Amino acid sequence: MVVGLVAGMVLLFDSSNARGGETQPSPWLFVMVSALVISVLLIGHRLGNRKDR
Repeated sequence: MVVGLVAGMVLLFDSSNARGGETQPSPWLFVMVSALVISVLLIGHRLGNRKDR
């Protein structure tokens, strides 16, 4: 699941770079969005594990 998410983000980033040419989106925005998604997944995973015990 995480591998698919990362692969999807990489494909999205590459396609936006190819489409935009010189006017590419800010890499910081991409980093912030990916960090937010990963942190939400990690928190949800930990809460799910805590509930099982």
